[in-house]
Amino acid sequence: MKRFALLSGALGACVFAGGCQVSGTGAAADANRPRPAANASVTVDQPRIAQPAAQASASVSAGNFDRSYEAALDTPWVSSPNNVSSANQGTVRRGDRVQFSGDVRSDATWQEAKLPDGSVHYVHPSDFRAAP
Repeated sequence: MKRFALLSGALGACVFAGGCQVSGTGAAADANRPRPAANASVTVDQPRIAQPAAQASASVSAGNFDRSYEAALDTPWVSSPNNVSSANQGTVRRGDRVQFSGDVRSDATWQEAKLPDGSVHYVHPSDFRAAP
């Protein structure tokens, strides 16, 4: 009886081990198994490259800063209208007075102005009104 049990156990182990050898052969058990796609794609994150700033129109004046205007709202100033990086900008607060050379040009995106601290930078002229 012991021999029969040992022989049955060994034969069962061989049959069980042999069952794994037929995977991928098109057997009925493989019919419902998901297949990998042949046209796989990979998405790679690309580093963002800073695009050059668009050229902005600016009014440059060489005269006296003799026209006083008041900021109607908080508005930015920049050192150069073609380089508006954070290192070259600041804010003129609502109610601050600046000096323009001549009248404010409504058609200019940027116009040179003397700020309250005496520095000369570019501002949005449409954000200012004549000081009372």
